[in-house]
Amino acid sequence: PVFSNCAFTGTMNAPDCEGSAAIIGYAHGRVETLIQNCYVSASLLSLRGNSTVIARNVNNMVNCFYTDNITELWENNATVVPVAAVKSGELCYLINKGGETDAWRQNLGSDNNPLPFASHSMVYAVGSLKCDGTAGDDISYSNTESEPQRDEHQYVNDICQVCGARLIHNGQQLKALADAINNGEIDGNVIVDLTNDIDMSGISFEGIGTRFNQDNGEGGTVDVKRPYMGTFDGHGYRIKNMVIESESGNKGLFGVASGATIKNVVVDKTCEIYSTGYSAGIVGTAIGKATLTIENCGNEASVNVGASGANGAGILGVNDMSEAYVRIINCYNAGDIVGQRECGTISGWLGDRGEVTNCFNCGSIAPESVDGTRTFARYNGNSINFTNCYELDGSQVTSVSAEDVTGGKLCYDLNEGAGKTIFYQTLGTDLHPVFDATHGVVIKDGD
Repeated sequence: PVFSNCAFTGTMNAPDCEGSAAIIGYAHGRVETLIQNCYVSASLLSLRGNSTVIARNVNNMVNCFYTDNITELWENNATVVPVAAVKSGELCYLINKGGETDAWRQNLGSDNNPLPFASHSMVYAVGSLKCDGTAGDDISYSNTESEPQRDEHQYVNDICQVCGARLIHNGQQLKALADAINNGEIDGNVIVDLTNDIDMSGISFEGIGTRFNQDNGEGGTVDVKRPYMGTFDGHGYRIKNMVIESESGNKGLFGVASGATIKNVVVDKTCEIYSTGYSAGIVGTAIGKATLTIENCGNEASVNVGASGANGAGILGVNDMSEAYVRIINCYNAGDIVGQRECGTISGWLGDRGEVTNCFNCGSIAPESVDGTRTFARYNGNSINFTNCYELDGSQVTSVSAEDVTGGKLCYDLNEGAGKTIFYQTLGTDLHPVFDATHGVVIKDGD
């Protein structure tokens, strides 16, 4: 079941009541239940024992909020906002923005909280945004349509002196970014923009974001996670000659990512990845209870996780512990995937929840690498949605032939299903659909 656009704004005064919550007291379908775009703004929420704020026994909670007056209970999968944000319109704006929806409305000055009624007004942000996209000091909210102005980055030597955003012109700068995050010198929540194709020839590189075991000083180890958590925009450029050879896992252009947005980049056919598992061309491992978005990305590299390795893939190796909500949109794999088990051409493990939209595979996967018939992507439960997806030599999603891939039918069908032109293909030259708009638009004979 899916619970969307729900709210609790009343009171629950049950200090002796155990095992309760404001929206779902207990979900018997822990994996199957999804709660999205919901909020709790209770004037009183007095419960006890193993109670939570929004829902008990639910893994899948996306874009949900509760107010900071609720202090005796907590909800790890939700965002806490000030009580004042409810009446001011800030909460309404945040829910709609985060959920890419217009379901919530609020007549400011008369509605005390967001309402799911189309007869009420939309809420817009007014004022300025900081260069990292967060609200400026002058931000306010209005029912008059407007768009906040975002400050420009202040770059010195390609690093913003205000928010730390980076421009990447070459392979050495990409490695410097990875080293800074992986060594713990900077936080992984950094905005990155490529300015051209990046050649990694001769550069030692194991991906942006890392995970490793570290001695805790007491005879044991601690699991250290340093994920990439920002917004990476490749602007349609390619990563070339990236060769990762590692005796550990969690490898890819991004080794470990959490709550990141990664878009508009292709890891091309000159790249190779060798590891022991949990690796992919784009993201090796997703961690954390946050939304990972991979959009307009392609992998053409070979990914080999070894004779005993698992969770090799083209786009995402593994959603660790099934914690993330994964969105893979307009992506493709044209590389060869090799592993011992539990691999997939798009993802080796998507987890319990996510969406894969307008994606295709025309690469190969070793037969021994496949878990049953799930050649495209492995997952759990029924909360993964595949929309307008295609694969060569498989039947998990819509099957296509080699002639469909090279002859333009796949490209045409992808764009028709999406309702717009996303992929291009110069027939006779391109072996598969690509993102480059300088290539040809495929039309159907007779159209």
